[in-house]
Amino acid sequence: MSKIATISIAISTAVMVLAISIVVGFKKEIREKVTGFSAPILITKLSQNSSLEIPPLRKDWVPIGDLQKIPNVQSIHPYTIKAGIVKTNEEIQGVILKGVDSTFNWSFFSSNLVEGRLPNYKSSSASREVLISRINAARLKLKVGDKVKTYFVQHPFRMRSFDIVGIYDSKLQEFDSKFIISDLRHTQKLNQWEDNQYAGFEILIDDFGKLTQTSQAVVDAAGYKIYPDGSRLKIENIKESMSNIFDWLSLQDTNALVVLTLMLFVAAINMITGILILLLDRVRMIGILKALGMSLGSLRYVFIYLSSAIVLKGLLWGNIVGLSLSLLQKYTGLVGLEESTYYLSSVPISIDIAGILLLNVATFLLLALFMLIPLLIINKISPSEIIRYE
Repeated sequence: MSKIATISIAISTAVMVLAISIVVGFKKEIREKVTGFSAPILITKLSQNSSLEIPPLRKDWVPIGDLQKIPNVQSIHPYTIKAGIVKTNEEIQGVILKGVDSTFNWSFFSSNLVEGRLPNYKSSSASREVLISRINAARLKLKVGDKVKTYFVQHPFRMRSFDIVGIYDSKLQEFDSKFIISDLRHTQKLNQWEDNQYAGFEILIDDFGKLTQTSQAVVDAAGYKIYPDGSRLKIENIKESMSNIFDWLSLQDTNALVVLTLMLFVAAINMITGILILLLDRVRMIGILKALGMSLGSLRYVFIYLSSAIVLKGLLWGNIVGLSLSLLQKYTGLVGLEESTYYLSSVPISIDIAGILLLNVATFLLLALFMLIPLLIINKISPSEIIRYE
């Protein structure tokens, strides 16, 4: 019975470790993919216009120096956007050109680059190098080294030819099918903007967990000023602009909580059952020890020590199994996912050491509380009745 209780606790612990690793990994992967296309905090010009033809934001309207002093702000980068149509001999595709400059943080696209290289926008003149997604490259039958003609519906009608130097694949089809990364100076000219006018500024942060506080600090620093033409800045964090995705991610916490609760319940029931059987199997021994003068506290201590050993052994093996399976999945991607539904090709894993340690402590304390239930039986064992019966 001790072995059964130990195995039950080990299995429950392994499942809980896996659940935490999967949920944390899933949220982290999706968050990184989404923030790769749209920074955690965006500053744009406040407008009632919901189309892609947004009014320009002047650089001198944004107190960049003050914003960089805000704790948790990592860096600030300008960007532009322009809707266009890519046309080849056989296919046509609507796209959004996202213009960036030489200060752009390429870490996300570098990690998702599947062919070619990243564009270089450090030259003094506008570069024609662009980065397109694998899904658009497949649809348009394009490859690295090809030229892509992009048409812009405006007055006058314009066309630009770009050179494909790299292909990325983030697995987020909703974004991959839209964005082409280009030199910011091209989109400025297409929008007929001045060199100091942009669609907005992206603010990268160090700790995503402090997004709300940082976003509010940015609002306090730049969100309330009214400019001579009556304009104001719009400051929006990614949880607000993409609430549907982050609401979906928050549901994963509920799923994890359900799994953890069920596993703790199973472990507790098996723990109680195991201790009850151990007690009933040693009723005569308890009666004799009581008759010889052993205190109630000492008897309880014996069974608490035995129960604790079972719990700790189960936790140890559960952590070993859970972490081993987590590492196996992390480095092999053994269990796959449907990319169109989950935005990932395999089950993501992120081992949260602090979370797992907290889980172990909480599990031990909860099971220790449940241990006290069967130990109440010791109070009711009468030495005289036990010895007489025997």
